[in-house]
Amino acid sequence: MLTVKRAAEILNVSPALVYALCAQGKLGHERYGLGRGTIRIREEALSQYQAQAVQSPALTHSAPNGVFTHLDGERLAQAWKDRQAV
Repeated sequence: MLTVKRAAEILNVSPALVYALCAQGKLGHERYGLGRGTIRIREEALSQYQAQAVQSPALTHSAPNGVFTHLDGERLAQAWKDRQAV
């Protein structure tokens, strides 16, 4: 079982973020003691969170010829005109 501080060190994040992840139910944990008690995190729960946190590559890569294939040129042009009018 890991303390919040140790889990934060493993994830290379702040303890406050680990507390927030626990509060939002995104990181499995156990609470022991009276009142607020103390939080303990199983290594399996931390591994599961790490696996879920892996992101796929963003779609912002350009095509080989340098053209962004996922952008709508007409919509961008209109947005630019709208911005200039302000």
